[in-house]
Amino acid sequence: FLLEKASVPYMNMLNTWLNAGVLNDPYDEFMVESRRDSNQSIQGVGCDGDDWNDLYHIRDIHVLVNSLSDESVKHNVLMTGKYWNAVRDCQYSDDVSQASNSMEQMDVDEVVSTISYNMNFVTVKVQIDQVYRKAAGALLRLLLRDFRLMQSLRTLKRYFLMDQGDFFVHFLDAAEEDLLHELEHVSTGRIQYLLAMSVQLTEQYEDDDEPMSSYRGQFAPLTAQSIRCTFSSESLIDHLDALHVESGGIKVQDSRTPSRHAYGLANKGLTGIEAFMLHFPVISFPTSLVISERSLASYQLLFRHLFFAKHVERRLVNIWLDQQMMKELQSLRKALGPTYCLRQRMLHFMQNLIYYMMYEVIEPNWLELETAVRAGEESVDDREQPQYGTRNVDDVLDVHDEFLQANV
Repeated sequence: FLLEKASVPYMNMLNTWLNAGVLNDPYDEFMVESRRDSNQSIQGVGCDGDDWNDLYHIRDIHVLVNSLSDESVKHNVLMTGKYWNAVRDCQYSDDVSQASNSMEQMDVDEVVSTISYNMNFVTVKVQIDQVYRKAAGALLRLLLRDFRLMQSLRTLKRYFLMDQGDFFVHFLDAAEEDLLHELEHVSTGRIQYLLAMSVQLTEQYEDDDEPMSSYRGQFAPLTAQSIRCTFSSESLIDHLDALHVESGGIKVQDSRTPSRHAYGLANKGLTGIEAFMLHFPVISFPTSLVISERSLASYQLLFRHLFFAKHVERRLVNIWLDQQMMKELQSLRKALGPTYCLRQRMLHFMQNLIYYMMYEVIEPNWLELETAVRAGEESVDDREQPQYGTRNVDDVLDVHDEFLQANV
C-alpha cells in the first residue's frame, strides 16, 4: 500500500509523458530526461534529423525495475512521448491543428492509457505498445499526409538530382556565360534571377497531378519556387577531401596526388560552374526531420557532381557541332581526324557515365525509397502497423539515409 501511494507522482509523470508528450519532472526523478529547455518546443530549438535522436534519453537509474526495465519497453516509453511532443509542436498551423484534433478525438478512447504501480509486467507492456503505435501513427500521418513529405522529396529529386532535364537546358542557356567567369566576378543576384526564371519556365509546362492550389488548408511541401542559388567556397575535390578527413582519412597537405594535379591546385580560382549549388534557406519542422542540414549537404554534393558532368557533356556536344562545320574543309578533315575520334570517345564516355549515375544508381534507389514511404503512407489510416515499409518517423529517417548513402 505504501509503495503504491509513494509511486503516484512517478506514475503520473509516466502517464502524462505517454499520453501527451509532456515532461513534468521538477525534481529529476523520471526515467526520461530532456536535453533542451522544457519550455521550448522542438521546432523552437531548430530541431532536424541531425539532432532528433539527442532530444531525450533514458536515465537507467530511475527506471522501475519490476515493470519498465525491459529494453523494448524503455525504447517505446521514450519514443511515445517524443512522438506526441512532436505532434503537439506541429500544430502551430490552424489547419493542421484541426486535422490533428479530429484524429485525436476519433482515437481518444484508444490512445489514453493509465498505468499504475501494481500492474504486472505483461499488462504494462501491452498498454505501452498500444499507445506507442498510436503516437507513431499520428506523427507519421502528419509528416506524410499533412506536410506532404513525398512532394518535398520529389522536388529534391527533380532539381537537386537533375531529374528535370529541361530545367538544366533552360538554366545553362541563360546563365552559362556568367557561370564560366571566376567566382569573384559572378553576380549572385543575377544568377538567382536566371535560376528563378528557369524554374518558372520549367514549372509552367509541368503537368502536376497536385497543383499548389490543392494545398490550401494544408501545409505546402517544399516547392521549386523556394530554391535559392549559392556558391561553395571550395571545389568538389576539396569538399570530398574534407569529408575523407572527417571520416578518419589521411589529410593531404600538399597537392601531390594524381587527382590534384589532374583537376588543378587548391589555389586555382574557382569558376561559377564549379562552385554553383542549389539550396533551401528554410525547411520547416517536421519536414526538417527528414531533410536535415546533413541530408541537404548530401543532395548538394550529388548536385554538384551531376551538374558539372552534364556541363561537360554539353560542352562536348557544342564541340561536335563546331566540328560538323569543319568537316566541309577537306584539306583539314584528315589532319583533324584524331581530334574527332578523341572527342567522340570523350562524349561517349560522359553520356554513359551520366546514364549510369541517373538510371543505374539514383533511379533504382529512388524507387526503393518511394515504395517504402508509400507503404507507410497507405498504412497511416489503418489501425495496425504495416508488416513492411515505414512504420514510424524513425523508419522514414532510416530509409532516407540509406537512399542518400547508396547514392553518395
